[in-house]
Amino acid sequence: MGAFKKMSRFNGDGVLHDAQTQSLLHEANHELEASTPITTEQQIALMDSYIAEIEADPNLTDGEKYRPYTGKAGQTGIVTRIQEAKQWLLTGKDRHGNPVSGAQLNSAAQLSAVLRMGGRQGSHQAAQLNFLEMNARHRGLSMKEVSAEWRALMNQSGDFSNISLKDSFRDKLGSGEGTEKSDTRPASLAETLSLAGMTARDQDELGQSGRERNAMAVMERRRLEAIAAQPSRPSMHDDFCAKRTFADPNNKGNLVRCGHCGQFGHEDAACPNDALVSQRDQIAADRQTLDNAVEATKWRKVLNADDEQLAEVCSRLYPDQTPDSLRATGTARIQELVGDNELSDRQIARRKKELDEAEADLRAAFDKEGGSVSWVQEARYNPGNGVLQITPHPYVRKDGTVTPPTPFRRRISPEAWAQLTDGTDTFGKRLHALGLSARDSGEAYGFENAADAAAAATVTKCNSCGQFASMNSQHRCPVSGGPSEEVPARNAANNQAFREAVRDGGRKLPPRPRNLVTGLSRAPGRPVTISDVGGEKVEGRMHVSTKAAVDEATATNSTIAEVGIQADLPGANVHGQVRVWSEDGQRYLSPFDDRGRSTLRCNCPAFASNGRCRHVDGIAVAAGNHYRAANGSRRRPDSNPEAIGGLSLDAPMSASSRVDYATLTARRGERNDEFLSALAKRSHAGTLANAPVTMPPTTMDGAPIAEPTTWSRDEEAAVGSRAVADIDLNDTVAVQKRLRKVLSGRGPRRTFPVSRDSDGGINIGIQRSARGSKTIAAQRRELRELLGLPANASLKNGYYIPPTGSARAEALDRVYGDPQRVQRSRWVLNPTSATLDQEHRGRVAAEHKF
Repeated sequence: MGAFKKMSRFNGDGVLHDAQTQSLLHEANHELEASTPITTEQQIALMDSYIAEIEADPNLTDGEKYRPYTGKAGQTGIVTRIQEAKQWLLTGKDRHGNPVSGAQLNSAAQLSAVLRMGGRQGSHQAAQLNFLEMNARHRGLSMKEVSAEWRALMNQSGDFSNISLKDSFRDKLGSGEGTEKSDTRPASLAETLSLAGMTARDQDELGQSGRERNAMAVMERRRLEAIAAQPSRPSMHDDFCAKRTFADPNNKGNLVRCGHCGQFGHEDAACPNDALVSQRDQIAADRQTLDNAVEATKWRKVLNADDEQLAEVCSRLYPDQTPDSLRATGTARIQELVGDNELSDRQIARRKKELDEAEADLRAAFDKEGGSVSWVQEARYNPGNGVLQITPHPYVRKDGTVTPPTPFRRRISPEAWAQLTDGTDTFGKRLHALGLSARDSGEAYGFENAADAAAAATVTKCNSCGQFASMNSQHRCPVSGGPSEEVPARNAANNQAFREAVRDGGRKLPPRPRNLVTGLSRAPGRPVTISDVGGEKVEGRMHVSTKAAVDEATATNSTIAEVGIQADLPGANVHGQVRVWSEDGQRYLSPFDDRGRSTLRCNCPAFASNGRCRHVDGIAVAAGNHYRAANGSRRRPDSNPEAIGGLSLDAPMSASSRVDYATLTARRGERNDEFLSALAKRSHAGTLANAPVTMPPTTMDGAPIAEPTTWSRDEEAAVGSRAVADIDLNDTVAVQKRLRKVLSGRGPRRTFPVSRDSDGGINIGIQRSARGSKTIAAQRRELRELLGLPANASLKNGYYIPPTGSARAEALDRVYGDPQRVQRSRWVLNPTSATLDQEHRGRVAAEHKF
């Protein structure tokens, strides 16, 4: 627990309360109760692996790792504490010589929970941050203020332990359902059943200790009070919505129908659709002209046939005709149909497509004017919050009894509304085709929970941004000090042309402005080579965002990624940022802003004199090659922020990939089952190289990979060096010998002992003669330099290499002095800044752009 809390502190999310960490472990323990029993030897092997992870962590001080037992709670070092627990297993006695009781031993379920704790903690921190930011946004506070409020509530005195982690608390959050005997929520939550603004993902991953339940209840009550004090209006009001109304097809006999345009609801003399009727007549004439062209094309194909083929046609279809007379008839018919204006097959196909689109636009225009028939009585769409409300016609029974209609709602993007009203088919059929009817219960167009849907019914003046918005999970205005301020989560499309096009509906919409994505995860420095004046090659190092982060941020046409760059070259330093975006599968990179000014700077004299230099150009080209992006030069994709006209534009950006809470719960169960199945099939000891791990190995960009089985030296790093043989990473002895051989030929020519244990782990230690002497500090410094370890990396017990292919591959790269290519797999997953960054980006940005 101490290690997990310290990791969260280093990653900038503060320290979780003990009750939160204990609750996470306790809940995971319940979920993993079916874990396969684990032997003492396997527990010891697991402890050795985790000790190696803690010792290699540069964020922890030696005191935090190795402080001896003092009798004071919380003071013992992490490694010291684990080593002590290991001794308990070996001897069966505690530090006082008393036999170890069952309560002091870890069960298989508890150890499995520890293995998965890091992932749980990272997602829990992100969910809690999302909850706090939502609360701050709706109350008009800063993150600093709500965080202080949260800490005060979590630290207040009182007993909050009288709960069950198996009750329905998590399932009922925001559900809107009635309370049950198993519902142990505080009264304020049980009464409000709210928490609008919480996503299904947050609901699945929020902590639920007794203290957290109480803190959420208090802060939720304060949120509701703050919202109630603000002015509000119905979100389905005519001022906000695009609207379509339709006549009941079962009641056409009782409706007036216009004989001029064919629509219902008005007389011929009062027809308002003269312009549309003229368009319809013109389309009908154009369609007849196209039909004539199609028939003329058929005759032309007949005339192009030879005499033998024509004779066969005449004998079969025209017995009174000869080939010559048929040609004369065909020529005359072509002249009658099109004159000299024959069309090719390609021209006919293009003209047919144009007429189909014109007819669809005409149908959409008639629908907009009203008078069309459909099973839908009315459709309303608010392009601000994305809510679509469908009201069917009342149901009339045979006895004349009328059943009032029950409206239903979906949350869709403006593009989906455009498709719904594009006129390619009747409105009702388009609803079914797009999966938006009452019978379709797809997750993509649903709300996060019942409270979220209820909040969508109104728009309230936001205490933070001052715009009118639905106070639910869709509204994402920036909060001072929150993730949404660092990662622009709702750079929503808001120009007037787009807004008016959405209100008008129809087949076509102008391009929607893009979202700006910043704060991408950074990758370790990489070698870079550019061409200097005269074509001379110059080598340096470049620090940029990871490929995985850029790939994720530019996966669609709706975003622009801002990538920070720092490059160190001989006599020059280049810094700044570039913009990366995708257009229909092609990625572009531009080192210019919207005004055409360079966003990269250099400290060389050439850049100071004219604002351009070979260093900036070369680094821009290198960055483009790194991200596989074409030269964007001064291309300018749109990117406009926030809202206009007093109404926040929070509608989904495109088709949604969201899933319901029930689906997330099922997936959690599936992941647990897969993990338990893997543990049952493989042991912790003896076959560690193939044992299941919590975090798989990754590339330096963070992309997961399989455990390596063979190590080959990096070709670029080996240039100018003697070729070395590949190594089978499953051969412990071969890896040990190679490490020993390479270390003896590098650095101070000092021989560092390389030993292995019974489980296949390898340890690079300090010479025995130096232990306890003044030279031990010098040897540890030399070993850190040889392996490229941080200066504060502790080597008290040497450098331990777990028996996994990724750990051995990483160690071989280090001993050769090559750039690291693989990040080793982890048994016990501590939350890292990279994983937390990914959690935050996924929640704050992508999750709410759809």
